[in-house]
Amino acid sequence: MKLDKTGKQTNKTEKWLSISAVCLLIVLVLPSTNYITTSLLHLGFVSHHESTKDKLIQLGQEIIASPNRYLESDSEMPLLKVDVNYQDWQVLAKDRALAFETGMIAEKRHMVNGVIHYKGDAYKTKLRLQGDALEHIVGAKRWSLRFDLKNNKSILNNKRFALLSSNVRIHQGPYLFAQTLVKSGFDIISPQMNPVKVVVNGVNWGVMLMEETFGQDLLSFNQRKQGLVVRLDILKETLDSEGHISRIFQPRAIQRTSVLRDPELNRHRMIALSLISDFFEGKRIASDVFDYEKLGQYLASIDVWSAWHALSWNNWRWYYNPVTAKLEPIQSDVAVTPAKHYWLTQAVSKEFPVAKKMLTDAKVKAAYDNALAIMLTQLNNGEMQSYLKEKQSDRLKKLHHGMPLINDFDFDIMHQQTQCLTLGYQSQNCKNIPKLDSQLHLHLTNFSSVRNWDLASHFYSKKKNSETNYLALINTSLEDLHIHAIEGINHLAFKEILEVEGVEFPLVLKPNEQRQLKISQHITDLILHAAVTSKKIVPFYFKRDLDPLAPIQRMPMSQERVSQVSTALDDEISIVNR
Repeated sequence: MKLDKTGKQTNKTEKWLSISAVCLLIVLVLPSTNYITTSLLHLGFVSHHESTKDKLIQLGQEIIASPNRYLESDSEMPLLKVDVNYQDWQVLAKDRALAFETGMIAEKRHMVNGVIHYKGDAYKTKLRLQGDALEHIVGAKRWSLRFDLKNNKSILNNKRFALLSSNVRIHQGPYLFAQTLVKSGFDIISPQMNPVKVVVNGVNWGVMLMEETFGQDLLSFNQRKQGLVVRLDILKETLDSEGHISRIFQPRAIQRTSVLRDPELNRHRMIALSLISDFFEGKRIASDVFDYEKLGQYLASIDVWSAWHALSWNNWRWYYNPVTAKLEPIQSDVAVTPAKHYWLTQAVSKEFPVAKKMLTDAKVKAAYDNALAIMLTQLNNGEMQSYLKEKQSDRLKKLHHGMPLINDFDFDIMHQQTQCLTLGYQSQNCKNIPKLDSQLHLHLTNFSSVRNWDLASHFYSKKKNSETNYLALINTSLEDLHIHAIEGINHLAFKEILEVEGVEFPLVLKPNEQRQLKISQHITDLILHAAVTSKKIVPFYFKRDLDPLAPIQRMPMSQERVSQVSTALDDEISIVNR
């Protein structure tokens, strides 16, 4: 006689999996809730569901699958051994403790000395904490660390890189996003993010991601010429009584000191920052500032993956291409998720005013629509799914060696998302797809831009053959501006230290303070040795009566012409190197 009730086998399985998951949590995670969360994150668990029941069922399934995943994993990865002396490690520990007190990692953090041992060689390095959010440092191990190798050395072709706990990038997500770009034929700069094994001061930290930083290594790997990468800083944020958020941004070049000390890169910096400011101020349309084809492709890929995090102001990165005099988007912290309720979201680009403004440009929108059509075609015929499944399998074999709870992304969701984007969410299976959850980010209402102090300032003569030139200084930064010395260059290219009437150096300008200095008429160029309070003193160059954007040739350039110019530049570089 059958004593149990008749029921579906799946219900019994679900119950068993739920009980198993609960037991595991009780046994392994008793110390604290934070310990439970951190342990699961570091083992690779990412919830695909909203309900507690479904989360527990999924956890039970991952636990059952984890032994086999680990046994089949690939342990052949680069091994990096990091050594930091006790005193310097305590400096990092204090920065971490301060972050827990304040709720985020401080922008100003200490750099300490260390050594990385790789393949029998020792590499001297500077290192610091990496990231902003506490998730980067929440565990006892696997803190996110940023490294700058000394003596022009490199490991795996990188002089500067970060070691990250895989969960802060949602494991294979950014890699799959980048591979989508590759499969679609979109030439978007994307950082390498490869699994490595890490030992810190003799303690095994397991598998981490080695993430390329936004520097010359990244540009070289993506077959770009030496150049600069630009990002945004936020100068001011206001919230009105109706909940509208307004932000004032200021663009800046990454690796500022190196850029400013190179006259050519500094000229590119002035052009790039001026272009971005013009776009934010409404003086130029997107296609006059950005490579509209690449921008449209990037925005379409973001919408297909619902990668809203990439559209946050602090995650925009652009490369200034000196050949086209345009800025190209760089893949940055896309934070894609396998969770269906987050992935199936209406176009996230419509929720961010900067992206919306970009897409009002007809050229950008046409590139966006074309990119969407390319991805949909590949998804309809199954090419994209097959390609990404293969790439995902290879990546997970390595990640599972340290994080056996990582699960697959379901590319059928990607297919549905792309179909719904193309149809404008009007079909029956798309109508119930919601907009981006407002709890995930603060909805920006208005934005504007303030130029960097050296671009807001200018060196000019009031009229031709005037006996006096003028340097109009405007401190647009939030810190005091220190002018330590001014050098002048005359029409014969002779350089001299200038003594300015009524001015004692260092000259200090408070935020928003303006000052006009008289400069001798025979001076055609100025070099200001200056810095705001928190930065190193570097040279800033001013040419009389020259707008930063004057060198830009705004005639349309064909792809053939771009190739010719690029080849010519390669030849010039080759000759110089010889």
